[in-house]
Amino acid sequence: MQPIGSRSHPLRPPRRAARRSADYHRAARCLAGLAIASAAPSAPAEVRHTAERTVYDVVGNSAEALRAQIEALRPRGEDGGRYDAYTRWKLEWRYLYREQGDGCRRTSFRTHLTTTIHLPRWQAPSDAQPELVQRWDDYVAALDRHEHRHEALAIEAAEAVERRVGAIEQAADCKTLEAEVNAAGEAVIEDYKARQRAYDVETGHGRSEGVRFP
Repeated sequence: MQPIGSRSHPLRPPRRAARRSADYHRAARCLAGLAIASAAPSAPAEVRHTAERTVYDVVGNSAEALRAQIEALRPRGEDGGRYDAYTRWKLEWRYLYREQGDGCRRTSFRTHLTTTIHLPRWQAPSDAQPELVQRWDDYVAALDRHEHRHEALAIEAAEAVERRVGAIEQAADCKTLEAEVNAAGEAVIEDYKARQRAYDVETGHGRSEGVRFP
């Protein structure tokens, strides 16, 4: 039996090192000359976050009918499972670097987090029983709280990437710098993928938080 609750699973971020185009390298050198004339590395920037929300509509005038609609329409997760609600998140990063006499220095770093929360929506008909409406409202409120915790973990992951990469100031050469920056970011992603799974295990995909319907 598929879990009634929700599950979140992040997408592996694509690698976002400095692109190998001449125009991009000219921009990198220009920024380095303006902003990195001193020895101090750039501070991590604030995480950019695009928060999205989508719904799938269900119809019915009984708990059983609504559950059947949810079973038929609920989103599929990255693991192939079907869940009443789902939070997708994607974390990307871009950075610039400058080659110099003693190696390669990172001059900027920026992350962009995108989260999308998928939830069911029921527009209760005028003759719906008040008890059913209340049960639905409680269920969706619990789902929403659970998914927002998944989103909060994704934001924590983005902030952790900023901190981890912020500590990487320089490497012997630019190829090594790229490898170190991407490895650090991906290590954080793997850590937070595990935390997302642990949260669902701990809460029974939200059941212990009230995610039950009917």
